Amino acid sequence: MDDAGEKVIDLIFGRWRSQILYTGVKLGVFDALASSPKNAARVASELDVDAGMLYRLMRALGSLELLHEDQQQRFSLTPMGEFLRQDHPHTLRGMTLLEEGPESYATWRHLPALITEGQQNAFVREFGQPVFERAAQNPSYGAVVNEAMSSYSRIHTTLGDFRKRPYSVRVGMRRCSLRHVNPDSLHEVLSCACSTPHGKADRRSLRRKSPISASRHPN
Repeated sequence: MDDAGEKVIDLIFGRWRSQILYTGVKLGVFDALASSPKNAARVASELDVDAGMLYRLMRALGSLELLHEDQQQRFSLTPMGEFLRQDHPHTLRGMTLLEEGPESYATWRHLPALITEGQQNAFVREFGQPVFERAAQNPSYGAVVNEAMSSYSRIHTTLGDFRKRPYSVRVGMRRCSLRHVNPDSLHEVLSCACSTPHGKADRRSLRRKSPISASRHPN
């Protein structure tokens, strides 16, 4: 198969990588390795998961250059993996949990309909309510959104001048939300999926009862 075909196959299986990354973050693998290298059995004991399956996951994370395995089958964090620690000053943990979590993952199936109909309401279609309303009523999801907003806020602060196009971190608003720097990315197409017809009013009313602090949404 030529290079073009291989690139297409790579795109088809792209979500395998992001879901492997998400699982490592969700289970706490990167936090478990923050202090020192450990083998899979020790990490499995700390996380209360199956050691055999965890070893396979950690090998997969190694293939993504997030972990390094030495000759004693001990794993340590790579410079990339360090960014997935919860206590890293520029952690991307929250962003991972939000973008690859079940709520966000489920909205992608509506993309063909959104483009066909010219709509921007994938989250409401899937869950029957806007993002902030769900976050206010579901503490676990609210915590994920809050942590992700902190990640985006830090990126906005440290990388805001990148390509002269700052990040936008407004979820549930009329305009595009969680926008990446690249204006041509597919993510921007779907970034309005969480919008509501009355985004600003919804945000004001939910601010008072949502666990998400208004200060976590920079301009």
